[in-house]
Amino acid sequence: MVTLQVVEEECPLYSKDSEPYNTEQLLNILHSNDRMCKKAPIPIFANGVPTNCCFKVDSKIPRAEILSSSNAGTWIPGGAPFVKVIMDSNKVRSVTVDEDGRAIVKTRVGNKWKNKTVPIGKVLLLQRVYSSNKNNTSFRRVFVTLTKYDDDSVKYPSLIHYYWVEGDKHFTLKPHGNATGSTPQPYIRSKPSVLQECKRNLSSSTPAKVYRQTFSDAGGIDAEDFSNSLRNKTQVYNIGRKSTTEKDQLADVIQQQQKECVEGPQYVRKVVIDPACGPMCINYTDQQVKDMCPSMTN
Repeated sequence: MVTLQVVEEECPLYSKDSEPYNTEQLLNILHSNDRMCKKAPIPIFANGVPTNCCFKVDSKIPRAEILSSSNAGTWIPGGAPFVKVIMDSNKVRSVTVDEDGRAIVKTRVGNKWKNKTVPIGKVLLLQRVYSSNKNNTSFRRVFVTLTKYDDDSVKYPSLIHYYWVEGDKHFTLKPHGNATGSTPQPYIRSKPSVLQECKRNLSSSTPAKVYRQTFSDAGGIDAEDFSNSLRNKTQVYNIGRKSTTEKDQLADVIQQQQKECVEGPQYVRKVVIDPACGPMCINYTDQQVKDMCPSMTN
C-alpha cells in the first residue's frame, strides 16, 4: 500500500487522493484559515509509487525551497500561466486591465454583457506553475501562488499539488549521479545548515561518526524530514575532502610567502601566524619606506 510520510505538526497534509482544483476552489483554499505548512513539505513517496496529495504552505517559505522538497526525482518545467481575478458576490470573475490601468469585468445584464469597472486594489493575480516528472510524465505537479495585482508585497499562502493524469502509473526512481546497483537512491538535498554543521564536526571527529550522529539527530530511520540529514557516508567523506583541499591551498600560499621572505628582500617581508587573527603578511618595498620617511620624520 502506498503511504505518505509527512510531519503532521509542521507540514499538515491538506488533502489526499485529490484531483486538480479549479480557480474558484483555489481562491477559497488560499483565503481560508485552514492549517498550513510552516516549512517546505517533503512528501516521501514510499515504494516508488507517488500518490495524489496537496499541501498548503505558509507564504514565508521561499518558492525554490518548496519546489526542491520532494524525493520524486527531476521535474520537467511546463507552463506558468497567470490569471487576473476578483471575488465578486462570492463568485470568481476574470478581470482585464486596460491601458489606463482600469480593472474591468464583464457582467450580464439581461441578454447582454456589459463592462463593469472594479477597484484595482481588489484584483488578485493567480499563477499556476506546471511541471511533469521525468520518470513518468503522467505524474504532475502544480505550484499555485496568489498575490495582489497592484502590490506584490502582499502575499497569500501557496499551494503545491502532486497528482496523476491518465496513463501508466508505473513509477521508478532513478539512481542519483554515479550511483550503481539495483536499488535506486533518490536525491534529497541536504539543508545548508546541515552541511555547515558537518564541516564543523569533521574538524574533531571521523566521517563515519559524523554521519551516524547527524542521522540519529534527524530521527534515524523514522526521520520525518530527510533534508535534515546527510544522504550517506560518501557525502560526508566528500565534504571532508573538499574542506581539506581548501585548507591545503591556504597552507601552500603561506609556505610560498615564507620562502620568499627567506630568499631575500621581497614585497612580502614577514608572515605572522596568530591563532587569534589567522595568518598576516607585512608587505612593503624599500622605495615605499624612502618615500614615507621625509613626511613622517623630522
